[in-house]
Amino acid sequence: MLVKSLMLVLLFGGGLFASAQKNLPCGDNPDLLRDKQGKPVRFTAGQLKGQATQKVKPKVPTSCRCQGTVVVFVQVNTDGEVVCAKVESGHPLLRASAVVAARQWKFKPTMKDDKPVAIVGWLAFQFSSEGKITY
Repeated sequence: MLVKSLMLVLLFGGGLFASAQKNLPCGDNPDLLRDKQGKPVRFTAGQLKGQATQKVKPKVPTSCRCQGTVVVFVQVNTDGEVVCAKVESGHPLLRASAVVAARQWKFKPTMKDDKPVAIVGWLAFQFSSEGKITY
């Protein structure tokens, strides 16, 4: 009976962890800016872009005449550095380039109560068939 109970706890706990990971692609961070309910505040692409001090454009793969938008979820630490970047959506041939660029972005530290906090949000990179990239 004890083994069955332990297995249920492990399965239930594993499900909760997987759910948390799915909701926050880079995992949890105790320094994240949170709302009143304790949930991480997520910044839109426009909000993050406005906080950026260094923006890096992705390189267009030479073998690809692809176009479209690649959305990258990022976690920014208290120093304004991207510590995690994961693709949310976009053309498969453009994804790696967008992630490499996103990891090089830098941001003004976000402050709450005069203390820096980590943030999460999205960056969107638009690739055109002519090789132009905007964000």
